[in-house]
Amino acid sequence: MRITIFLLLTSIAAYSQELIQTDFEKGYVKDGVKYSVWQYFNANKEVELAINHTTGRVLYVIKDTSDYIIFKDGQWTTSKLDIHPIPLEGSLNFFQAINAKIQYPPKDLLKKNMGKVIVNFM
Repeated sequence: MRITIFLLLTSIAAYSQELIQTDFEKGYVKDGVKYSVWQYFNANKEVELAINHTTGRVLYVIKDTSDYIIFKDGQWTTSKLDIHPIPLEGSLNFFQAINAKIQYPPKDLLKKNMGKVIVNFM
């Protein structure tokens, strides 16, 4: 009697899933891509933004009571905004990315010349 055994191997998609949690963000990465709901924190460690990276939907934006200078009806005026500007991955990630790109001119570093830079975005 001859018995033949067939093994059926099911292919399971191998992927790495990792929880990322820092002082300024929390969420999951799968295969190097953010997915599911991510929370982004401000300097006070409050959630300032929550985004579902799987669907692309913004779920929460912290209330902002700041006055913004806006151009309305041909005039510059200050006003509160219904939806205030906030970087897509939170302000702390944004500032960290800018700080990582700062390059001082070598001759100014040698002379220890320092200054303050003010940047505006429109």
